[in-house]
Amino acid sequence: MTSTHHALFTGQASGALRAVLAALIAAAPEGYVATDGDGAIRHMNAAFLNLAQLATEEQALGARAPAAPTA
Repeated sequence: MTSTHHALFTGQASGALRAVLAALIAAAPEGYVATDGDGAIRHMNAAFLNLAQLATEEQALGARAPAAPTA
C-alpha cells in the first residue's frame, strides 16, 4: 500500500486530498458505497443510489450494503 493509500484509509489525508477524492467518487459513473465494520452504509454516490433505486442518501445511511454478486 502506498503512503497516499495508507493516509486515505487511516484518516490521515490532508483536507485537499480528501476533497479531490470526494469529488472523484461523487462524479464516478459507477456505484460507490462505503460501509463501517458492521456493514452499515456510511457513504455512497449518486450512481449507487440509482442502482439501489433509492431517492435520497437518508434511505441508505445505516442500512446494510447489498451483497456483491458472485460468479
